[in-house]
Amino acid sequence: MPRTDGEKVETVKNAGQRTSADKNPDPADSAMMQRSIQGLSTQSMANEALSKCPSSVPGGDADLGSTESMSQNANKGGGRQRRGDDPATRLERLREKRRHLRDLQDWEYQVAATPARRANSVLLGHYSFSFAFILLGLHYTGRFPLDTVLVASLLCIGGGPQLIAGLLSWTQGSTFAYVSCLAYGVFFLALACMWLLPSASSQPNLEVQAVSGPVTGTLYCIWAFVSFFLMLCTPAMSVGLLVKSIMTTLSLLSLAGGLMANNQVATHAGGYLAIIAGATSFYLFFAGILNEVWDAQLLPTGSMTKIFDAVAHRQRARNDNEHP
Repeated sequence: MPRTDGEKVETVKNAGQRTSADKNPDPADSAMMQRSIQGLSTQSMANEALSKCPSSVPGGDADLGSTESMSQNANKGGGRQRRGDDPATRLERLREKRRHLRDLQDWEYQVAATPARRANSVLLGHYSFSFAFILLGLHYTGRFPLDTVLVASLLCIGGGPQLIAGLLSWTQGSTFAYVSCLAYGVFFLALACMWLLPSASSQPNLEVQAVSGPVTGTLYCIWAFVSFFLMLCTPAMSVGLLVKSIMTTLSLLSLAGGLMANNQVATHAGGYLAIIAGATSFYLFFAGILNEVWDAQLLPTGSMTKIFDAVAHRQRARNDNEHP
């Protein structure tokens, strides 16, 4: 049915009112629209995006799940965090951390306080000394002549290892072992060179005289004094080392007196004392090896400090009994 001019005018007015309403919306409608937009959750937006792009995660085997599982896991994690925030649980965790810290500090102190394990170079010195001194004593007892066995032993077994043991003792900070091993090492080398070097007896054009008893006795006398002063340090170490030093000093003194005075009895006595000194050094060598390997005192070497402590304790007890 055709509309009249009045109806057309009314329709145009209504359209203009709707256009103006769209341009100038009502405040109540605007607030409702804003609340609707804010009501859209991140979860729905993410689900919509995932539904449009259902591709797999790069490098993964499974497809991306919905954000509902993520939110549930987040809620579970939050629940665990809330339970962990309990004061009693936090206190227990703090105590456990402190226990771990104390254990770590104890371990660090034990590592720092434990000295580094090193080889005992003094044992090599005992071995070389005993071998060379026993052969030297057997020669001066008159039972064995001076031959190449004795000279080679003084060079290769007596002098060389003694020098090596002395240098190793120096790196370990042992002054006594360093001095004694080097001193006796050069002593054995000097004896071997004394018998090996050419002299006027073998080559007449040389001015160097052959080995004589008085000069050799003087050499032994000087080394007897060196051994005596080294012996003064041994009471603070062990009884075995003290016995070895005493026998060595007496042997050198006896050899010095016998060679300078041309006394065979004193020379033979010095040889036997040298054998005893070498045997004592051999015992110290075996005792050190066995005790270190088995970590027990299988062969005792004696401690002078224990003897001194026992004597001091007995003296104090005697004084207490005399003056109660």
